[in-house]
Parts: sequence; structure tokens; C-alpha cells
Amino acid sequence: MNQRKRGFFIILLAIIISSSHLPSKSAVCDPPNIELKKTYGGSDHDRCYAIIQASDGGYLLAGNTRSFDANVIDVYVVKIGYNEDIEWTQMWGGSYADTGFSVQLTDDDGYIICGTTQRERSRDEAAFLLKLNKSGDIEWNRTYYDKDDYQGRDGIQTR
Repeated sequence: MNQRKRGFFIILLAIIISSSHLPSKSAVCDPPNIELKKTYGGSDHDRCYAIIQASDGGYLLAGNTRSFDANVIDVYVVKIGYNEDIEWTQMWGGSYADTGFSVQLTDDDGYIICGTTQRERSRDEAAFLLKLNKSGDIEWNRTYYDKDDYQGRDGIQTR
């Protein structure tokens, strides 16, 4: 048996041996209890990419929407209260696609959203940070780009 076939046989044998030690179907864990099953957003293109628990026990969702402006995909942030109702929403974006990929709680009980935006005219991608206060009002935003495409995927507070 040549070296290549022997190597394949050894790998296949290892997979068969290791799979024989997997738990039976009766030993598989039960699915978790669903505590919340509710739809938020509009009737078109809405996606959630990040969720965190807020300091008040509610949740903050960040992603994008196309539901509220048929021509543009904007960042969409939804604050859900402890009672599962929407407390506030915030949209942000320009003339092209904008998406929030992460959300973090800040020291002042506000939020920092990090994501990717398409720059005007060129459609090149740029990273952005969007700072919201605890009521959902935009405090500031920053866009970061150079000659290359930048994508914002995660942001943290540093001071």
C-alpha cells in the first residue's frame, strides 16, 4: 500500500474510532427553554448582527434595515425593554449600504456601534463608530477610511 493510501486509511480509521465514542441520541442535551420569541423591524430587509443585555435588564440589537427606506440599507438599532417592548429605535446611514456589526455598553450606560459603511460616490467600504446615549440619541459618529477598504466588525471603549 503506498504512503498516500495508508495515510488516508489511518485518518479514516481514526474518524471511525472517534465517532464510535460519540454519545447516543438519547444522551443529547435537551434544547434550551425559549424565553423570548418576537419579531422586531419592518416588512423588508432587516437583519440583526449583534445583541447585548443593557444595564437596565433590556436588550440592544444592532444590524441593518431596508424596511423604512426602500432605496437604502441603513444601520438599525433597537432597544428592547425588560418587558420585551420596543423602547426606542435609531437609524443611521448615508446613500449606500450601512450595517452595524457589533454593539458594546459604554461606561456612561450608552452604546457604541461598530460597522461598515459604503462611502459616497466610490462605494468603497469604510469602518464607522456610532455613539448613542442611553436614550438612543446619537452623540457622535466617526468614519475611518483610506485608499483601501476598511470594514468595522467590533469596537470597544478604551477611555
